[in-house]
Amino acid sequence: MPASPGRSTTRAVSRWSSARAGVTARSRCTPARGCCGPSGSPRPVRPHAWWSPSRPSRRRTPGVSTSSSPPRGGPSASRGWGSRLDDPRRPRPQPHLLHSLHHAPHPSHERHTMKKLHLVLTAMTTVAAGLLAPLSPSAAATAWNDGSHDEDTIINCYTGQPATGVHANVGWSSPTGQVPKVGERFMLRGYIGLVGLPCSSGVNVLPEIMVPAGVEFIDEPVSWDVTPTGEQQQLSQTPLVYDHGANGGYLIGPAPETAFKLERGDVLEFQFPVRATRELKGPATQQPMCQSRLDGDAPCPINQSGDHFQVAFTVNGHGGDKWYVTPFVGLFASAGTTTPPPTTTPTTTPTTTPTTTPTTTPAPGTARAASTTKATWKPSTSRKGKVTVVVSSTATPTGAVVIKDKGKAIAKAVLKPSQRGRITLTLPRMRKGTHTLVASYRGSTTVSASSSAKRTLRLR
Repeated sequence: MPASPGRSTTRAVSRWSSARAGVTARSRCTPARGCCGPSGSPRPVRPHAWWSPSRPSRRRTPGVSTSSSPPRGGPSASRGWGSRLDDPRRPRPQPHLLHSLHHAPHPSHERHTMKKLHLVLTAMTTVAAGLLAPLSPSAAATAWNDGSHDEDTIINCYTGQPATGVHANVGWSSPTGQVPKVGERFMLRGYIGLVGLPCSSGVNVLPEIMVPAGVEFIDEPVSWDVTPTGEQQQLSQTPLVYDHGANGGYLIGPAPETAFKLERGDVLEFQFPVRATRELKGPATQQPMCQSRLDGDAPCPINQSGDHFQVAFTVNGHGGDKWYVTPFVGLFASAGTTTPPPTTTPTTTPTTTPTTTPTTTPAPGTARAASTTKATWKPSTSRKGKVTVVVSSTATPTGAVVIKDKGKAIAKAVLKPSQRGRITLTLPRMRKGTHTLVASYRGSTTVSASSSAKRTLRLR
């Protein structure tokens, strides 16, 4: 005869609630239910075998008896260990936990797997490092003797912290691997790369080659390349354009009055042959460590740089703190019997068209036309200001113009022949207070340097 519906429903709900709560009330614990000892006291709960950290390889499956006798302290044999676990009043692990426990690998297998994973990751890291590492200029086919590098500082556009902007260096190489003899052909090179992350799209670079007295160029093409990041360098002899520089050297560019444009990761390198007409002693002579080079305002003059090769890289457009980045390297040449091949008009510039470029280097101390510099100031505390600089001379002034406030450079520009000595520069927004401003013209191979009168302004 079926039981009363009300009583059956109440018992089912009670058992379901107890199983969900995972706890059996003390008042309902009886020996008949198997949840307590003969005395009626609750039986101590024993962790399941697969939870034991001391035996990770022994796992028990709920509902299946794995032993002919119950575990020590477990229920009676009449009920069985498996039936006790099947009791709906017992709390059961969640399905996802049972799955992970049933399929958990043996610890030895885990160690073996981790070891294999470590080896795979190491191999992948090695391969990635080889693919992503920047290519060094002029790969190892030629042994170069690099000098003292130079770099500037920018504000990283992502982090907002100071970081290296451009990095540049120069070097020399001899075909014999030894110090070249007087009259013997050897190679010079310069290279520069944008390694930082500016907020602009790149940097404009205009190199000025500055060799010491006693070094002359050989009439051979210049090899050069702008190598994007991750690509192999391919030097070519595509013709370049040459001109007199503002510091006694020679400018090179891809087109008239055009600088090289480097994006992040690009490297510009150029190589050209030279020979020495006298002994060169490198660092044993005066080094180009003048203050203007350290500040990035201008390279050291050739006649104050001993037997050192410099490249004055004019850099702008990337927010760097220098106008010039100028690496240098000491050159050596030993006395010997090597006789240079006879030439009727040895060129002194690296060019493929010597008839269109100067063939002599102005000697240090050669008289240059005098100049005067005047400036008209329009500073502002609320917006960017302006200054108009006029350089007057009997010769056409070209070269760098620097604006300083209390000795600190705040604006720079290059005066071109087409501007006829007149140029307007943008000033940064000024702080309130006293400012001492001066405009300096750096001079060129034909025009002497000069500065404007100091102007003291009090801005409110």
